[in-house]
Amino acid sequence: MTDAELYGAYLSLNQVTPFIRFTHLTANQAILEAFQGWSSVHIVDINVMQGVQWPPLMQALAARTEGSPRIRISAIGPSLSLLEQTGSLLTTFASSLGLPMFEFCPLHAQENDILHILSPSSLGLREDETLAINMSIPHPKFSLANQDAFIRIFRSLRPSIITVADREVNHNTECSVIEAFRHYRAFFGSLEATLPPSSQERSNVEGVWLRGEIMHLFAGCSGHEEDGCQILGGAPCLKWRELLSRNGFRPLSHSPFAISQARLLLRLHYPSQGYELKDDDDALLLGWQGTPLFGVSSWNA
Repeated sequence: MTDAELYGAYLSLNQVTPFIRFTHLTANQAILEAFQGWSSVHIVDINVMQGVQWPPLMQALAARTEGSPRIRISAIGPSLSLLEQTGSLLTTFASSLGLPMFEFCPLHAQENDILHILSPSSLGLREDETLAINMSIPHPKFSLANQDAFIRIFRSLRPSIITVADREVNHNTECSVIEAFRHYRAFFGSLEATLPPSSQERSNVEGVWLRGEIMHLFAGCSGHEEDGCQILGGAPCLKWRELLSRNGFRPLSHSPFAISQARLLLRLHYPSQGYELKDDDDALLLGWQGTPLFGVSSWNA
């Protein structure tokens, strides 16, 4: 699977299912609320992909009654050409909104190099700006090892908010085949109910995105059983919200408006009755017929 194929499948996933739109919409609302009252804002996007998350937030910031702030996006990604393309598109969009103080900072880094560029000096942090860190890593190919080191870095950067989109299935960890089967059965079920079998977008999501996820997940299969269940091997890897909670970060409640937005997204664009939204203790969850698939949470130190 090439990066180009994966990025194309990501766009298909964003277009034909509510999951990516839900994570972006919910995270953006939390960031917008955290930025209230600030005239200079900075977003660090750990994996920007094609940057499709940010135009709606830029529109909302441009429409603020107190005036639009200075906006800076430090975007991390493994493809320099895609970063440059994304930066060009977002800069053009900012100009169309009348946002004269927009800055896109591409940070080219492979997975193992991300820690080295997450420093106040590398990011060029300024005293007069507030910082948001966005963690949206939807595919296990882009999973981040050494989670504890990332948590230490996050704390040192002192962000006003960290937004996290977690998949509600464990990758690269000891988990049962049954858990993974339930997750993907629900995911495929949502696609079947939403799109016809002839859909090219559905074929792209199933044949590239989900196929890649499943192959990545089972590649680490250790081949042993525990209590009658097959165990998937790999380095232990917690959901990010579990790790943030264990290290003293505080979850931020989702506002009633954020929850209403998510419900409206489902009602207007995805009318199937199988999609379910749940406001959990520390996350807003979107799932299919009783199985949570994606969770979005917000945190501060």
